[in-house]
Amino acid sequence: THGPAAHLIFSFLNLFLKKKMIVHIHGSFKVDVKSFGGNNFIKSALRSYLFNKSVAKVITVSNFMKNVFLTEIKYPKDKISVVSNGSKDLSLEKKDKNYSKEVHKNYNLSKKDFILLNIGSISEVKNQNEILKLAKICLSKRLNFKFFIVGDGDLRNKLIGLLKKDSLQKNVFFIKGINHDKIQNWYTLCDLYISTSRFESFGLTIIEAMSLKKPVLAYNVGGINEILP
Repeated sequence: THGPAAHLIFSFLNLFLKKKMIVHIHGSFKVDVKSFGGNNFIKSALRSYLFNKSVAKVITVSNFMKNVFLTEIKYPKDKISVVSNGSKDLSLEKKDKNYSKEVHKNYNLSKKDFILLNIGSISEVKNQNEILKLAKICLSKRLNFKFFIVGDGDLRNKLIGLLKKDSLQKNVFFIKGINHDKIQNWYTLCDLYISTSRFESFGLTIIEAMSLKKPVLAYNVGGINEILP
């Protein structure tokens, strides 16, 4: 199974089906792990019982997630394997030069601009509000910079509303609807990839940026320290 809802449903059904079930744990701590335990003792004990009774094997994407899972679910250590996420080497992908020229033209980019990039869902967990705080500091110091936040999510409109309030419209841009075959162009464009996430089970966009030899700035949270030295 893949995903917290499926985990719980099939854990229950498997009490009757008696099938071997393999669970892949990734994503947000609150979604993928806390959803099995929560803060309610009875609910936590029931979910832990269902999981231990029904699941034959657990695969996590990082040692951090493995340790969290051991703590929350009390699942046997010898039944948990770590298989890190993989990514294509984006340096081998063909760059769309015309698309890159359009981006430079549309956003009036110059060689003097220092370009920072963030890719992901725009949410509380991804914490892009920190980017706006950093942008305000850069603006106050009259630095030449551009922030590009590529993605969509619940907080997108709220953060866009803050741009005008803080006079950041010419320096911070929210981009959505980008096909994955164009993502390489955005990584290539940036001088620094920045992750502001409050939690990352692994950090796929980080290794994508690193495949293009881009420097990365990130908080030491979740499984990120298994990627970055």
